[in-house]
Amino acid sequence: MNINDFSNDFSSSAFRTIDGARRIVGKFCEIEAVGTAYDVWLVKPSREPISKRKMNSLLKAIAAGSHYNPDGLIEGWQIMDNGSDGVEAHCQSTDRALVAEIGIAGGVRKRTTYSEATKQAMRERMAKIHGDKS
Repeated sequence: MNINDFSNDFSSSAFRTIDGARRIVGKFCEIEAVGTAYDVWLVKPSREPISKRKMNSLLKAIAAGSHYNPDGLIEGWQIMDNGSDGVEAHCQSTDRALVAEIGIAGGVRKRTTYSEATKQAMRERMAKIHGDKS
């Protein structure tokens, strides 16, 4: 597994190197490729725990939006309670599409995509600015 497999799904600003490992970081999610699987952590970007209420909301949103979990069940998550500090959740998956869905629900910025009409308008504008040299 390679973390760069997600370069077409997530913004380049979401990719960061933390502790020597390349990771995808979102508002409430951190994804890392480990061996043949992806580690997914639900934590704040500062690696602080999330409140229990927010965690429940995130897990329900992930379960509801998942095409792989039609019953809305939350399975495979290890939830660690840090007392009054909040909670963290962790799961591992080899399914790239599922990890992408979790990343989007966890606040990872999606890659900007432009329509063909917008791309053409940008090309024309740049040609006008720089002079058409073709």
